[in-house]
Amino acid sequence: MPPKRFVRPGLNGTVTLRCFQSPQLETEAHIKKGELTEPLSAVAVRVGLRAGGSAETASAELCLADDQGLVLMGKLIDKGVYYITGGAPCDGTDGSSAARVSAQDTATRADSCGAVMQPPDTVVAWAFDPRVLRHRSETNRSPETPHRLQRAVEALQDSERARDILPAELLTPFTAHIDGSLEPDLSRAAPAASAANRSRWIPARLATHDEICSFQDADTYRDFLASGTALTNLRSDVYCCEESSSIAARLSAGAVIDATATVLRAVAAARQCGDSDARTEKDGLPLVSFCLVRPPGHHCTAAQPSGFCLVNNVAIATQQLRIQHASLLPSGLPRVAILDLDVHFGEGTASFVEDIADPTTLLYLSLHRYDEQHFYPFDDRGDTAYVGGGRRPESRRSICNVAVHTNAQAPAKCEQVISDHLLNSVMERVFLPRLAEFQPDVVLVSLGFDAAYGDPLGKMAVEGGFASSISRLKEWCLREGRTAGLVVVLEGGYNAEAVAQGVLSVALALTLPRTDLALQRLLHEKLPKVWADLRQRQERRGREARQLQRERTEEDAGEASPEPSVEMPLQVPEDTLLLERHKQWCAALVKKVMQLHHDSAAA
Repeated sequence: MPPKRFVRPGLNGTVTLRCFQSPQLETEAHIKKGELTEPLSAVAVRVGLRAGGSAETASAELCLADDQGLVLMGKLIDKGVYYITGGAPCDGTDGSSAARVSAQDTATRADSCGAVMQPPDTVVAWAFDPRVLRHRSETNRSPETPHRLQRAVEALQDSERARDILPAELLTPFTAHIDGSLEPDLSRAAPAASAANRSRWIPARLATHDEICSFQDADTYRDFLASGTALTNLRSDVYCCEESSSIAARLSAGAVIDATATVLRAVAAARQCGDSDARTEKDGLPLVSFCLVRPPGHHCTAAQPSGFCLVNNVAIATQQLRIQHASLLPSGLPRVAILDLDVHFGEGTASFVEDIADPTTLLYLSLHRYDEQHFYPFDDRGDTAYVGGGRRPESRRSICNVAVHTNAQAPAKCEQVISDHLLNSVMERVFLPRLAEFQPDVVLVSLGFDAAYGDPLGKMAVEGGFASSISRLKEWCLREGRTAGLVVVLEGGYNAEAVAQGVLSVALALTLPRTDLALQRLLHEKLPKVWADLRQRQERRGREARQLQRERTEEDAGEASPEPSVEMPLQVPEDTLLLERHKQWCAALVKKVMQLHHDSAAA
């Protein structure tokens, strides 16, 4: 390998482009062979600039420059930062402000320049069958309800981009009745897909006994799969019904199996062609898939359903890739990375990866709330220090955990919360470097929305982080000189509205370029709203404490031994200070994780 100073710079990828004048709005753009893949004038409107003259001379009046304002003459470099000079401010863009504005303001002002929407840039294969909504608790006491997925599908169908991103099969509205029956919703006409739509559909099917039992224990699941008999001897955190649960589980497993196989075939074809973009554009081969399934799966081990999970969809699909498609790639067994972004550690999937014990072809990565093993599933294998090898020594370094100890409800430590910033930081600094080392052929994402703000179980603060992290992962898989398939599988999330917004945001992230207006609004990191909630609660407690103190003071007047003073609750610092502390905490956490995994590699 040549010395680093002689290594050729990357000419394919993404660059950051900023307006040279204040306010320095910024955007991202793709480059290929050192050149922008779209006209400079189209990029300029996203940073608040337009040509000062006629449309024919638009590109001539705008030019790229370095940070000194000198015009660039050479090639653009991947991850580079460049400036756009010339032109004139778009209407509504005030050049007098010296402050750098947020990405949300950037998107809004770009809208005033006419950069409203961009067409999909990725072929996405979708999997969903409304029969999975028939799996429901007979006691109605479980937070894992059909409504959470039904609301997600409704949010997709009601989206202004539905015609651009959804296949015809998902555009058709339906009604799910309380008894579990389904019927087309004739009161709403199904819109036609737009000309820009590049989506694909994965036909629903029931996974077979052999497929499911390539991971699940055959004795445990025999009657459940053969006749729909409800599973027995279940833990209190999972339910199972006659027939409907079996159908939902088999449909979900079948969807993930077929989605993963479809994506791997696209990877093989794209690599054979030598240009993933050209091949997928020509043949419509999906390198990306989104599986809207339930019940979730990542807690389920081979013989023990738990945590609302009946079968482990991701483990089954991965095992089927290894069994059925071992010869699809010239390199042999496909290299599969499973990225678990649910608020809970996926002990079922982790046990599957450890039992395979092949760190060269199978890797499990997880970001989850851990709280020093006091958070579900209370498994010591979820600790950051655990890298595999506990079940089988040869599985060492097959596990990469980012276990987060949170204190979101403690006024003195409330900066310790899973947020957009933490999710983005872990993706960029921990997961992507580890994926680059592993070089997967397929990345399966077990995506739960229970780290979302408002979730009753997770109680964390993620909002735009779902879209930004998945969008960044998509770029890594498809746009940085590599071709890796990406399959996103729905796991947890128990606030129906948070799940709906999360699914919609991820759908946009998978389908649209990062420079799309709607997506840019989602990519903006939000302040954790749990801080405002906690501040409000503490202020209310403070008012109550002061009232109690006044009452005691009045009662104690003239008493020889007055009651002790009321202890006042701690107040929550202002957001500016909390954000600074939060970013420092995130940086320290990431640094610790990186050091632990560096040490494990050296051991």
